[in-house]
Amino acid sequence: MENLSALNTKCLANMPMLLESICTTTTKLAKILSPYYDSLKKELEQKGYNITDRVEREAIYVLGHNEDYKFRGLSIYYIKPDIMLKYLLSFEKTKRNNPLKFEIEFGYICDESQNVIYFQLFETSEKPKILFDDFLEEREQSIPNEWEKGIWGETNDNIYVQFSLDETLSEEKINDLFNVFKEHILLPTIKELK
Repeated sequence: MENLSALNTKCLANMPMLLESICTTTTKLAKILSPYYDSLKKELEQKGYNITDRVEREAIYVLGHNEDYKFRGLSIYYIKPDIMLKYLLSFEKTKRNNPLKFEIEFGYICDESQNVIYFQLFETSEKPKILFDDFLEEREQSIPNEWEKGIWGETNDNIYVQFSLDETLSEEKINDLFNVFKEHILLPTIKELK
């Protein structure tokens, strides 16, 4: 039989406080991030894009965000040390019988490799990529170097900007990140698609 360590005992004894702290902090962060969802939705609608049915607002995942755990319950074998507060906004516009489909995902994620606030744009069009490598590389290079940024995905069709959390976290810094995403990724993409 395996014994509980001093750390295990202390963690279990303080679990109510830890859970309350996680809930309170996540709720405050959601109040800061929610207006960005509304702003992006309004901006896209004004530019003639349709908001599609795949929309998540303030989805929180704790100890795993694999989609299928929602249906079978979280099993001890699938616990992952992570937490995610995610906003997902899918949008599209039909251009010459070719629907242009994209998703904006943003929020907070903490796992074994990162602890970040992020904004990213995915291309989900069914036809070959609309946003080519050169365009995405140009977008990535335009982002000021003070931000973490990159292009990733199986076909390099996702671009993101983020920052790792430290003592400099503030509402102003989150707002600055949103503005960088909007000015250097979203609006140039929309302009490119016209």
